[in-house]
Amino acid sequence: MKKCYFLIFLPLFAFLNFSCERPDITPSYLLLHIEDFQDCIDDSNLEGYTQDQLDVIKHQDFKDALVSLNGTELGSWKLEWPQQRPCTIPLMPNYSQTNNIRIIPCARIPNTTLTTVPYYFLVPVEHFLVIEKEGAYRLSGFKFQYRTEVEFEVLETFVQGSDFSSIDSIHGADLRTPQVEIDGALKYVGRIALNDSVFYFNIANTYTPLPGQGTRIFWEIYYQSDFGEMTAYLNYRNSPMGIFDRDMVVLPSTKGIWKKIYIDLSEEVSLAAGYALSISTRLGIRGNLNKGAQNAYFHFGYIKLITMPSY
Repeated sequence: MKKCYFLIFLPLFAFLNFSCERPDITPSYLLLHIEDFQDCIDDSNLEGYTQDQLDVIKHQDFKDALVSLNGTELGSWKLEWPQQRPCTIPLMPNYSQTNNIRIIPCARIPNTTLTTVPYYFLVPVEHFLVIEKEGAYRLSGFKFQYRTEVEFEVLETFVQGSDFSSIDSIHGADLRTPQVEIDGALKYVGRIALNDSVFYFNIANTYTPLPGQGTRIFWEIYYQSDFGEMTAYLNYRNSPMGIFDRDMVVLPSTKGIWKKIYIDLSEEVSLAAGYALSISTRLGIRGNLNKGAQNAYFHFGYIKLITMPSY
């Protein structure tokens, strides 16, 4: 009897197996090179800035990118792996029509457990491609523009002195603005020197009104240090939440290498402002001489604070 059931259903199984169309899962590949993201800002829509300010605005250190295909996000991708170069992203496009690839750089935010987030201040670039199966497509030569809603609340170039100064110049080290070589060019920087008699510093800029609710706020610092670590903090004036100082992130020694750090202040400033439209805020950085070191030097290539309404 069992053999009879088998013979009855065998033609049905065969029919279903051969009549169902199997999906085509042949991929193509998108190739992204980290070099294409190192000088990727188009400043042609920015007016009223000096060349030194534009250099600060355009300087970025993107290591990740968010990619979308035909409106579907494919996730954030690291642009460079030790074992793989360039970044190779598998695609499942529509092979019968033009596909839309959308890209926006991402920033790594250490004050949120090294979260990678899209760099909201730039307009994503779009590419429209007819893609073939198993094809590899490198996108290069693209440029990103800042959104028109972006405001640069702080653009510290150190060219004519600095808005940052010591808030304890009697016992703490003060900020100087000499010229040093950065990235192969001689540029003005902020410089602090510590030794066994002046072993700490605490600098801050003037108070700036920052918007409270519904705003993206990033604090960006390009810095170098050798034998000391720093803490970046905020200081509020007349906060309705009773908050005055708030440490944001520790900047460890870079051992003489220039590094860029992105600090997301959006939630922090919103919390401090409460229901107020804005809150008076200043940016502060303090640092110490490492135990056992005879001296230490801290350099700042620039300091930037950028805001934009949330969407």
